[in-house]
Amino acid sequence: MEDLDETTIRQYREDMLRARSNHAWGEMDNESLLMKLGAYRKDRKTGAKGLTLAGLLMFGRTEAIMELHPRYKLDFFEYDGSEQFDSRQRWADRITVDGTWEANLYQFYKRVWPRLTADLKRPFRLNADMKRQDDSTAHEAVREALANALIHADYLLDGGIQIFKRPSELMLVNAGSLLLTQKEIFEGGNSRCRNRNLQKMFKLAGIVDEAGTGVDKITRGWFDQFLSVPSLAEDRLSARVTWILPYTAMLSKVDMAAQRAYLGVEKYAALSAREKIILLLIPGDRYVSNSELRQYIPKLHAVDLGRVLSKFRDAGYLESKGRSNAMKYTLSAPLARFMRDAHAAGNLILNGSMSSVLNAGSSVLNAGSSVLNAGSSVPNVSGVFSQKEEQLVQQLGLSAELREELLQYREKRRHSRQTTDKMVIRLCQGRYITLTQLSILLDRGVSALRRDCIASLVRHGKLVHKEEKLTHMEQAYTSP
Repeated sequence: MEDLDETTIRQYREDMLRARSNHAWGEMDNESLLMKLGAYRKDRKTGAKGLTLAGLLMFGRTEAIMELHPRYKLDFFEYDGSEQFDSRQRWADRITVDGTWEANLYQFYKRVWPRLTADLKRPFRLNADMKRQDDSTAHEAVREALANALIHADYLLDGGIQIFKRPSELMLVNAGSLLLTQKEIFEGGNSRCRNRNLQKMFKLAGIVDEAGTGVDKITRGWFDQFLSVPSLAEDRLSARVTWILPYTAMLSKVDMAAQRAYLGVEKYAALSAREKIILLLIPGDRYVSNSELRQYIPKLHAVDLGRVLSKFRDAGYLESKGRSNAMKYTLSAPLARFMRDAHAAGNLILNGSMSSVLNAGSSVLNAGSSVLNAGSSVPNVSGVFSQKEEQLVQQLGLSAELREELLQYREKRRHSRQTTDKMVIRLCQGRYITLTQLSILLDRGVSALRRDCIASLVRHGKLVHKEEKLTHMEQAYTSP
């Protein structure tokens, strides 16, 4: 028991009781609780007691874990884009086994989870108990992906866990191999777990749900927020499994909103992430074949795609021509017309960057008119600030002259780097402005703005940051 970290056990107990307030194990002493979790075990023949591997990894002290596995590795790297402009900077932040914290799996999860989700938009909604539920489906996707890597890693192999947060994606890598085929994994409902005791521990803490549902949460949740689908890769030679959750939108948010409005919220929500992608990929002005569509979804078998296409045709969403393997599909005339009207209705301008997905919210288009979801913001209309943007302009005290310059800047969608640099410097004169605020005012993506503008201006002394640590949550910039 002395090889376990008391603080970690206390934090776990608190999290478990928060997730399951009336659980019978909540009042047990540490040894009894750990035995129920599969972290501690008694040999019935000899009476000897000791830690399981899962218990040591989840709650153990660093030196005890390293004694068992000298090449034990837990790594988190965060890149903000500025490192490409400064060869001396390799990353913006890192968490690793460095002796400054107890490097067990639960402490690693507690440290990495807030960093992975720091940029995700938190919606306002109430759960069944009328309590605020802050997590979006993207939060659920990240939580499942992180827990999935920790639960399914093979800790007897070299490599351990490596998590990378980049402006373009999240990448989660764990040592080991897949225990199911990718087809079985993405179909859902199948589960083979390498570390069942770890799975039980994460489940009781409210981090994961039933076995076999995690991958569906990852793909559905991420697609719902970013219009892109996580990918899974296995390298059997190096025994590594990699999940990539891309921030970039691969399809038009307007198209998705129009299709959701046409089908109805309930019918659209019932579609899987893959079915939504298929419907979005089909054009309304020409016919495409099964093989053409599979170029965009390479892991989808022709038979499985054929079933989805037939389902959509029978529902009236698609039209087809030809027979058998020569059959081709296009959007039905009513759906194609509805989507054209949706585009024309508000002259909606939504770019596919991470920022627009995080900040813009989503618009539901109904019969050619724009109906805003609760909490979503109004897409930009030339020469006009949305209510949220107007509030920010007033909060920062922008002069009438600067306000007019900003409106003129926003009317033009493309700008030279010099023009954007000048606008940023003008906005930062005499005040501190955060990167998120600049993104809203300029209608530019956070990642692109940081990479293409802010990093360079800071490096050349034209902007000064408020906080010493570049990645500080309240970092802001001013023009000296």
